[in-house]
This record gives sequence, structure tokens and C-alpha cells, in this order.
Amino acid sequence: MIKHNHAANGDMEVAATELLHSQQQKVKNALQGVLALKSGAFLCQLTAFAAFSFLVARLLASDVNSLVMSHFFSANTHYEWALNILVGALVSSVILNLFAHNRLMALQASSLAYLEAKLHGAFKQAQHALVRQHSHFYWQQLSTEHLHAIVKFISEFQLQKWLAVVAPLLLLGVIAYVNWFVFVILLVCLPVVPLFMIIIGKGTKHLHNTYFVAFERLGSMFANRLSNIELINVFSANRQQTQRLEQSSNTLNSSTLKVLQVAFLNQTVLDFFSTLSMALIAVYVGFNLLEEINLGPKLVFADGLFLLIAVPMVFSELKQLGNLYHQKAAAQVAASELASVLCNSQQSADVLQSPSIDWHDFQVVNTAVFAKHLFVERGQHIWLSAPSGAGKTLLFEALSKQRQASHQTIQKVALLTQSPCILRGTVRDNLTLNRPIADKALFAMLEKVELMAWYKNLKQGLNTPMDECPPLSGGEKQRLSLARLLLCDADLYLLDEPTAFLSDAQHLRLCRLIETVLKDKTVIWVCHKPQSQGWFSHIWHINELGEVLCHAN
Repeated sequence: MIKHNHAANGDMEVAATELLHSQQQKVKNALQGVLALKSGAFLCQLTAFAAFSFLVARLLASDVNSLVMSHFFSANTHYEWALNILVGALVSSVILNLFAHNRLMALQASSLAYLEAKLHGAFKQAQHALVRQHSHFYWQQLSTEHLHAIVKFISEFQLQKWLAVVAPLLLLGVIAYVNWFVFVILLVCLPVVPLFMIIIGKGTKHLHNTYFVAFERLGSMFANRLSNIELINVFSANRQQTQRLEQSSNTLNSSTLKVLQVAFLNQTVLDFFSTLSMALIAVYVGFNLLEEINLGPKLVFADGLFLLIAVPMVFSELKQLGNLYHQKAAAQVAASELASVLCNSQQSADVLQSPSIDWHDFQVVNTAVFAKHLFVERGQHIWLSAPSGAGKTLLFEALSKQRQASHQTIQKVALLTQSPCILRGTVRDNLTLNRPIADKALFAMLEKVELMAWYKNLKQGLNTPMDECPPLSGGEKQRLSLARLLLCDADLYLLDEPTAFLSDAQHLRLCRLIETVLKDKTVIWVCHKPQSQGWFSHIWHINELGEVLCHAN
């Protein structure tokens, strides 16, 4: 079992990595466009710094009267070109950064919409089988936290990672021309910053995973206890549940502090090495200008000022990458969660697909439900019985392709669960599911399931939106869902307590209706209420071990 869990975790890590890689490839071209704009803005800033350094050097080299800026430019009109370059470079930098920001926002919006569409597709395919595997708080965290973490990683972090490479290369090229000794200092100091950032960030993924688990556990526990507050009061368990919430809260606080400790340590190390590097360069520039150091070419004031202004920009980009480095760990955890949901909603590649059900060694993945031999012939009527919690719903979810299993049928399957689903559309939408069905057939089916009295109160008939209809009771919802199922043309019908909320008399009438409409269809029926056993040709039973036993009636 331990080896199996390690293998499953390894597969999920691979799936998460592939998910992140695929998302990075989707946005690569658009992100390169943003990088080009950012690089252009960086070059404009370097140009502005060079022009500013030149003007300051000329200003300080002038006589005392020309220290007044207006007098300086009126007396030295041949320096106006430098001022024009300074203003133009600053304006260009602002415009390019604005364009880059807008394109990055559009990229993030499209990436988020794509991930949300994939998640909604998983919900649409697996439906209730997927949703009930986790708490409501888990799904809320997945949609509001994890998806945004992935989007920020593939956009902000990837962009900053590229910019942290491009910006130093651009500046090093300029500095190598200005002073080769400062170039050597930066070659030695620059790699130290990302090296320590990687070393410190190695363990952040585990810390982020622990934090997200603690956060989800506390949120789920709070939501669960809040929804069952009356039951807690009945059993006088307020103090006990409060203590459990406090324990979960303390665990979350501890995980949060560990994440913050790593973040502050990372920032401190980056600040230390960047400050140390800048101090070395500042000392060298100062002593070179004072002619106390003869290493490298002689600096003039304009070059020295340019170096002192421009070099911090490189370390600023590296520090920004360090600030965003935690996004990588958060995105890896988020991708693992999203990949598990997407993989859980799809059948694995080694699933045996067949047009009929004649399966040996059938197994529902990650459950105890299995069968040595599962066999269904066309037109069979099967009664499924099992003690509560044995796995009837899990078996139905596997047969309807909503849950992973070792085998899968390619037949068209219709499923009616104990919790009927009512769509937000019109009454017609709920009955037809966008299939072309004549109104006459719809009226006839509503009559058969005893919903005509409810239908006659609808102002717009079949075109009445469900939110404008009279409220439906549990039994009416069940009968509306039953009408929708009986209007389907499926190969296999799965009925899970189709008359659960009905009176005994109504139950018997609708059972006869189902038997009449589906007499030539393949049906697997779960029902705990009395009904005619002679209609069933076979009986399935799920025992306490989760094994499905099949035999003729």
C-alpha cells in the first residue's frame, strides 16, 4: 500500500509538472511580447540615467552661477539635446511599462478563464461524483486561490525570471564598455543572489503544501460545524468542538509562521548580498574618482554617477524575482490539486472500453467496490441491493463514467440519483436537455409522472424559467427528474431510489410506469421500498467487503 501511494504521488507530481509546462507553453509567445516591452522600458531607463549623469556632471563642472538650472540651460543651449533625451527616455519608459502591464493583465485574464473552463469541464463530466469527494471549502479554495496561484506563476514569475536574466545582460554589456573592473565585480556578485534564493526556496514547496492543507482543513471544519450547530447543541459538544477548532487554528498559525520565516529569510539574504555588492562598487567608484585605486580605467564623474544609479536596477530585478519565488512553490501545490481533480474526472489510458458489460476483475479506483465478474446482457432488469454505505452510489458513478474504474462501457447511460438535479433554464430545458422532443410527448410524460397539476400553475407553460415556477417539493423534483430520464433514449438506465420521496401509493404507480416504459431496456435499479420482484431478471448484491455479487433471480 505504501509503494502504491508513493507511485500515485509520483504520478500526480508528473501530472502537475505537465500541467504547469503546458500552461507555460500556451502563454510563451504572449509573455515574450511583454518581455520585449519590459526590456525596452529598461533600456529607456538606462538611457535616462546616462543623460542625467551627463547633465549633472556638466552642471557641477560649470561655474557657480550656472549651478542654477535655468541659468545653466540658457547659457549652455548645446546641452538641450541631453535634456530632451532624458525626458524622452523617461516618457518612453512609462509608456512601455503601461503597455506591458495591460498586456500582462489580459494574459492573466485569458489564462484564468482557460483554467476555469477546464475545471468546469471536469465538473460537467464527473458531476456529483467529483464534487462530493471534497468539502465546499476545498472547491472554494481551489477556484479562488489555487487557480490564481497558477496564473501568477505562469505570468508574473516567468516574466520576472526572464527579466532577471535579460536586464543584467543588458546592463553588463553597457558596464563592460564603461569600466571592465566593475563588470568583473558584478560577474562575481550577481550569481550569488539567485544561488542563495534557490537554496532557501528548496523547502518552500513542502511548507506551502502544509499551509494549504491546514488552511483547507480549518475552513472545512468550521463550515461543517457551522452547518451542524443544532446537532452540536443537542449533544452539548460545544466545548469539545471549540477545542478542535482551536487546535486546527494553532496548526494553521504555525504553518503560516513557517512560510513567513522562509520569506523573511529569503528577503534578508537578498538584501544583504545586494547591499554588500553595491557597497563594493560604491567604494571602488569613490576611490577611483579620488585616484586612490588604479584598478581598471580611470572613471570620470559622469561614468561613476551612472554606475551608482544603474547597478541597483539589476539587483532590484533579482530581488523582485526573490519576492515572487514563493509563487513557484504555491503554483506547484496548486497544480497538484488541480491535476488530481482533472485526472479524477477522466478515465486513465489503460481503462478497458467495451460496448457491452462482461468484465472480469472489475474495480472502482480508490474505493473498496469490486467484482470478480460483472455481466449485463441487453434487456436485463437488475435489482441492486446493499447495506447502507456499501458502495451503491460509487458503483453507479463508475458505470455512468463519472468515476474512474478499471473498465468502462461506451454505451449511452442515463442516471437518476437520490439528489435530483434541476437546471436553471426553463421547464422545457429540464425535460429535453436541448433534444428535439415534441410538446405532445412532454405533456404526456408530465401527465404520467403526475406533474400536470403543478404544470397548470406555470404562467409561460414549458417556457417558464425554473426560478419563476412554484417551489418544487422533494417528491416533485424527483418526478421531474424521472420524466427527464424516461424521455431519454439510452442503452443503460441506472435508477438510484427513483421514488424515495413519494408516498407508497405513488411509489407503486410510478414503479409500474417505469416498468412499462423501460420494459425492453437494460435497467439497474436500487429500491428499498416494496415492489414487484418478478420484473427483475437478475439480482446484484454488494456485501460488507464491497464485492458485487451477481446471480439470476
